[in-house]
Amino acid sequence: MKRANTTLLAMSLFSLLALIGLGWFTTADHAGGPHSAVPGLVRDNGIIEDKIARKEGLRPDLKAGRKATIEGRDEYWRLRRGEIDPEALMRAKKQADAMPLTEIDKDGGLATWTWLGPGNVGGRVRALLIDPQNTSNMWLGGVTGGIWRSTNGGNWWTPVNDFMANLSVSTLVMTPDRDFMFAGTGEGFPGGLVYPGAGVFRSADLGVTWEQLPNPNPAHFNYVNRLAPHPTIDGRLYAITRDGGLYRTDDDGLTWTQVFNTTGWGFDVKITDQTSDGTPWIVVGCDNSAFLSTDDGATFTNLVSGVTTGLPTSAGRIELAFGTSAGNDPVIYASLELNNGELWRSTDGGDTWTQRNTGNNYFLSSVNQGAYDNT
Repeated sequence: MKRANTTLLAMSLFSLLALIGLGWFTTADHAGGPHSAVPGLVRDNGIIEDKIARKEGLRPDLKAGRKATIEGRDEYWRLRRGEIDPEALMRAKKQADAMPLTEIDKDGGLATWTWLGPGNVGGRVRALLIDPQNTSNMWLGGVTGGIWRSTNGGNWWTPVNDFMANLSVSTLVMTPDRDFMFAGTGEGFPGGLVYPGAGVFRSADLGVTWEQLPNPNPAHFNYVNRLAPHPTIDGRLYAITRDGGLYRTDDDGLTWTQVFNTTGWGFDVKITDQTSDGTPWIVVGCDNSAFLSTDDGATFTNLVSGVTTGLPTSAGRIELAFGTSAGNDPVIYASLELNNGELWRSTDGGDTWTQRNTGNNYFLSSVNQGAYDNT
């Protein structure tokens, strides 16, 4: 009796499975719509064909949708990590420029606001340039604020362009003939809060408008810490980058060539032709090292290890300056990060150095911000 019940149960299950299986086979009714041999079980051929199309890649619209989903996911995680596309600002500006203006709320409601300040927080200013022919004209470069201009000796400042391709300006220079101004972007100094740049920018109208010059290598020119125009050769300009490369252009910034590698962080470059024979000297300041060329950049001497009495080996960030001496070679000054700020001087072309001052805690005694503040 138990075996008979088991056999009957098995036959019932087999019948049920067979009945369900029939539900997958549909026939067309007289109206042409799909229907099932078993009521309630409908097999939609459109779904099956769509799945086949997805598998065989016959649906480019679906492929595009998947691509957009992946790109959107990547953008989401970039934003979560705080990574912003450097070109996003310019794309946003182009989109805003393309949008039609209307007479209603075209100012975004800003006309109803009154500025209350504060006006005494300027942020970090890494560059200051004064027009040698008209000292009322001044320009400054902010680490996150771009280039600002004053035409009344600094009493009032206005931003030049809030939509430059990059607003992290660390250096500003003008050619001796005043034909061009150059701005180097990227804050490549130690300290944690640094901002990448986008190469070198140039102005041909005394800083009113600026153009971004071709970037020879973004990996190197993301941090252009200093620029120095040649005093006598038209079109020649030097740039020192954070990775320690000294670059030179002879066509006003259109092309660049690396002429020297300091093998460390590069911070400073300066050039003068106020020498005894008129041959330009070039100094380069780095991290724990500095270099001098007395032959217009053909060769360089290490001012720490390659001279009779050099600068300290643990100097940290080194910034340099020339002092003039009529008819003689220039005096060279070195500002060191070491011991919260030390000042050294050489009067014999960098061969011997003497300490001039220390112990005044120039760089905040509690933390020694010389790597960040030295200039």
